[in-house]
Amino acid sequence: MDLALRPAASIAAAPWLTTLSRSSPPRVAVALRAAQLLDVARSGYGGPVRTVIPLAADWQEVSDQATVFGVLVALLVGIATTIVMIRQEKVTREGQRLQSEQGRAAAERAESAARLTEEYTRRVVEALETMAVGSSRTVRIENGTITPRVRWSLAHHERDAYRLTNLGGESAENVRVSAHESMVLHAPESTALAPGEALTFLAAPTLATSDSTITVRWFGVDSGSPEEETWRYPLPPRPRR
Repeated sequence: MDLALRPAASIAAAPWLTTLSRSSPPRVAVALRAAQLLDVARSGYGGPVRTVIPLAADWQEVSDQATVFGVLVALLVGIATTIVMIRQEKVTREGQRLQSEQGRAAAERAESAARLTEEYTRRVVEALETMAVGSSRTVRIENGTITPRVRWSLAHHERDAYRLTNLGGESAENVRVSAHESMVLHAPESTALAPGEALTFLAAPTLATSDSTITVRWFGVDSGSPEEETWRYPLPPRPRR
């Protein structure tokens, strides 16, 4: 009888097979056991034969899958780290750009405020000069006399040079120019300026300068007054290049 062609139920149910496996020699028992391990007892004639995969092959496949998974995780971590670094660098550059723009805006505002202050000071001084000249002329007209007076103009000449001009109708004697001690000043010690004449001097503020006022002192020739007269004016700003 061919045992390989009979189903497992038939083989297991056969009493003579059990008796044979107990009483048969070892080689017969081994042959019967091998037939059972190879699953010759099929679910039906012509059914599929099951294949048993060795355990070592299963562990090798698991190891390979774990290696691939580890490589994928490391790759994903590297990509995520690179993306975070790129975003941080972008944020840093954006912050530096905003700080630079804010600094430039603050500097421009300060510069505009300084220009407005200079312009306001100039207008105030000019208005005060006009009021003083008008007041003097009114007094003279009421007294019936017309006496020329010295009228000064201070303007930037070139670089650190400035020009002081006598725009009035009176000559000025012993004209002296002075400034705050923290300023650099090079001016004639004493000179006379007729109407329309001017003198040039050098002046430059330093980091320690808090007052850039120029003071002019002189004696009038035509007025005949023995008192020394004084005129003060802020140092004009140098033109922007």
